[in-house]
Parts: sequence; structure tokens; C-alpha cells
Amino acid sequence: MPTESLSNFAKELKKLREEKKTTIQQISSKTKIDVKFLIAIEDANFDILPELYIRAFLREYAQVLDLNAAEIVSRYERAKKGTTIEEETKGKEKAEAEIGSAKKTINYEVKKVDRANAISIKSIKNLLAGIEKRIYYLTALTVIALAVIVYFLTDNNSQKIVVEKPYEEVLKEHTNVSNAIKSELAEIPMLAADSLSLNIKTKDTVWLKVTTDAATKEYLLPPNKSLTVKSLTNFRLVIGNAGGIDVELNNKPLQSLGKPGEVKTVLISKQGVQFLSNNFSPSNEQKN
Repeated sequence: MPTESLSNFAKELKKLREEKKTTIQQISSKTKIDVKFLIAIEDANFDILPELYIRAFLREYAQVLDLNAAEIVSRYERAKKGTTIEEETKGKEKAEAEIGSAKKTINYEVKKVDRANAISIKSIKNLLAGIEKRIYYLTALTVIALAVIVYFLTDNNSQKIVVEKPYEEVLKEHTNVSNAIKSELAEIPMLAADSLSLNIKTKDTVWLKVTTDAATKEYLLPPNKSLTVKSLTNFRLVIGNAGGIDVELNNKPLQSLGKPGEVKTVLISKQGVQFLSNNFSPSNEQKN
């Protein structure tokens, strides 16, 4: 049995539809939602479908009646919880404060990592620059030492000739050493905070719930739309109609997340895709 608040919400929906002089069949024709599901919603029979589809259907129901879809879904949420608008507002304010605090913490940690990385790279460059300078001085001293040795060992009355190593050859060896050091310096990887970018392209109408490091958002996307979200560590996706999207992580295509009509919950990170429990397929439930 639905609660009193859910029953009142369903009656209010039906009243709004009747005031707009719109029939259930007209809404079904425009949204492609089965009439039996629309009737169930107006009868407060919200257990007939998973929560994901209830919200998606309520959005389309509201759009056909030129109502505020976000407000209709918000009323449904309050009715389901049995809370008032004032209680909901306080909860949102508390959540926003917690999210703001989490963002500040993340930004602080990222800045710490950036500062540490900058110091590390600068230290390595200074060290290698010092090594290069010492090699240069050592090469010069070697040339001078060879010149002194040649001077003292050369016998003007002897037929033996001590061959001195050409300065150009010594200079060439020094240049090769310097170039090798610069090459190694260029290959030192720059450390930076991880940044993940998830690009979602729709092939069909898809409902999405996307959770990143500090925020959760819901989307109802039509076909041929593209959505890009970013996160530091991972993404948690709840997808209604998993076969209706293609996903790329940092511009690299990922595996298929499911078949058309399937509801999937997945975790996406640098390690790849992890399928979580509580996945649902409307077609499978109707067969059972």
C-alpha cells in the first residue's frame, strides 16, 4: 500500500493532467511510455518499476503537460520520504555545505601535490645542471693536463712523436655527454594530479545518474547527444538503457556497458570498468 504522501502526490498529478485537458493516451503517444505504467503512476503504484524509470517517466510526463520536470521529481522524492519542503531545503543546504567542504579539501590536497611536484622537478634539474657543469670543467682540466704531459714528454732530439688528442675531438665528446644528459632530463616524467575525463555519447534515449568525487547528477538524454564529465579518481554510473550509450575514458573507447533496455550500475576508473550489483533488466522481470 502506498503511503498517504505518495497517494496525495499521485492524485495531484492526475488533477494537473485533467486541468490541462490531456488524456493518458495522449501522453503515451508523445512519450512512448506504455499506458499501463502511466495509469500505475497516477494510482500511486510506484512499485511497478525500478526507481530509475519512475523518475524518468515523471520527467517526460511533466514535460508533455508543460510542467517543471525538476519540481515534479522533487515533489515525488519528498512524498516518498514523507518530508516537507522546509525539511528538504535544510537537507540540501547541509549537503551543499558538505560538498563545499570536500571540494576545498580536494583543492588543498591537489595544490600540495602540485607544489611537491614542482619542487621535485626543480631539484632534479638543478642537480643535472650541476653535473653537466662539473663534466664541462673536468673536460677542460683533462685537455690542460694532456697538454702539460705532451709538453714534458716531447723530446726535440728524438724521432718519437707523442700524438696529442685533438681539442676538437675532446670538445665533441663533451658535447655528446651534454646532449645525453639533456635527453635524460627531457625523459623525466612530469608528476601531476590524476585527471579523468568521461565522454558519453547516446544512441537512444537514456537516463543517467553520474557520481564523481564530490557530486551526483541525473540526466535524461535524447539520442545523438554528448556529455562530458570530469573526476580525479573514478565515476559511478547508474544507467537506464545501458545499450544506448558509447563511453570513452580520456579519449579511449571503453567496452559495451550492456544491452538495450538493461539497467546497469558500473564503476569506471583508470583500471577500467567494474560492474556492480543491483543491475536490473525490465524485460527479464516481466518474463519472471
